[in-house]
Amino acid sequence: MKQIFQTPQVNDLAWVIASPSLMAPALPGAEVVSSQWCTRQFQQHYSWLTALDANPSPLIHFLAQHPFNLLGKYFEQLLIFWLQQSPFLELLIHNTQIIENRQTLGELDVVFLDLSSQKYFHWEITVKFYLGTIPATGEWQSWIGPNANDTLDKKLNKALHQQLPLAHASSAKALLASKGIQEVTSKLFCKGYFFYPKGGVLPPNFASSDHLRGHWTTVSAFAQTNDELWQVLPKTNWLGGKGVASTRNNIIDQVNNKCRPLMLKNQENNERWIIVPDQWPYA
Repeated sequence: MKQIFQTPQVNDLAWVIASPSLMAPALPGAEVVSSQWCTRQFQQHYSWLTALDANPSPLIHFLAQHPFNLLGKYFEQLLIFWLQQSPFLELLIHNTQIIENRQTLGELDVVFLDLSSQKYFHWEITVKFYLGTIPATGEWQSWIGPNANDTLDKKLNKALHQQLPLAHASSAKALLASKGIQEVTSKLFCKGYFFYPKGGVLPPNFASSDHLRGHWTTVSAFAQTNDELWQVLPKTNWLGGKGVASTRNNIIDQVNNKCRPLMLKNQENNERWIIVPDQWPYA
């Protein structure tokens, strides 16, 4: 997604709203917020985003009041701000623990009312960046995060079997009823990128057909390239993609010295890349 707003945080918020879903709406066992719905919301909120870009202080103040260290938390705070401030949506519940018989079952991420349809939705939200490993047959376990302990199969199994069913627990139903909500639709709001190796691998099973794609390679293979037009993306900039210009040699040194993956953006075509240590995912 191109950077169309002047304020980086507003660009990141636009990315949260407009970027396509990672997974298809037909994901077995769950409903997924579709890319088409996200596109319509971005179009509907474009004037609101433009006004926010002209005066971003409400968003900047909100983020300052809710400090974050993790990218997922930043993503979550942007989404909460959107649902709280949107003229078309009304946030009713967020980050609320569900407890039954003194046991914590989990946490409802967000529950909101779509004012146009007058329907209530429960979303479990996530932003993820996974690299397809060889051989990859579309199985979810073949897609691994930059932190190799994080895999697509772990994330989706947790969402399908623990997080999305939460709204149907008796204590959750009582909480919803206290807000006047008798019926709610649970959906997965899942954004991010799938990164493909040279030669390609099959996309994950039930990936959205329009999911965001990037490339990944090892630092040794990257050292053989001649392209110098790169930007390094600090992790908090992985959403909207605002980077810092860097040389190929500097990038190689960073990956080798820190022994962890680095995300880049090609300045000519805006393609995303992840450069990993040669020992990844075992580094």
